[in-house]
Amino acid sequence: MVLVNQAVIEKQKRQQLELSSERWAILEATCQLLEPFAALTKYLEAESYLFVSAVQPLIKDVVGSLNVNAGDSDYAVSFKETAVNELL
Repeated sequence: MVLVNQAVIEKQKRQQLELSSERWAILEATCQLLEPFAALTKYLEAESYLFVSAVQPLIKDVVGSLNVNAGDSDYAVSFKETAVNELL
């Protein structure tokens, strides 16, 4: 890896580039939060023709997958609320 190769990056820079466990948790949460959008993108890529009447149900599916749950982190709640507000 580049970060551990001392010939590539000096130690001080490596420490600045390393992610804390909190940052890793945010990245993992972001990946999970983006899954509905990835699924929608794959669906749209597979369609040769997309009718306007299909857009609203597709958006409703994504919005439905973004319901706030009791165990959601503040980051996840903020992401979900912002995404839903932007989609509607």
